[in-house]
Amino acid sequence: MFAALNTATGKVIGKLSAQHRAVDFRDFLDEIDRQTEPGLAVHVICDNLSAHKASVVHKWLLAHLSIRWRCGGFGCAARAS
Repeated sequence: MFAALNTATGKVIGKLSAQHRAVDFRDFLDEIDRQTEPGLAVHVICDNLSAHKASVVHKWLLAHLSIRWRCGGFGCAARAS
């Protein structure tokens, strides 16, 4: 399960997936991007799941520089703002 919370409105964006692959996570990021108003500050906070660190996710983040990436846990090497 992937989930996002709009702290101002309480709106939740969720995605259930049988697996936690990088492409599933990237698709979830696309969904967040589609459902978020332009200009709104978006902060993504993740643990160190390998899917969060995959090259497909890194490429997506480089194409979406308005997304602020916060990654916790040992060895998390994604782009941070």
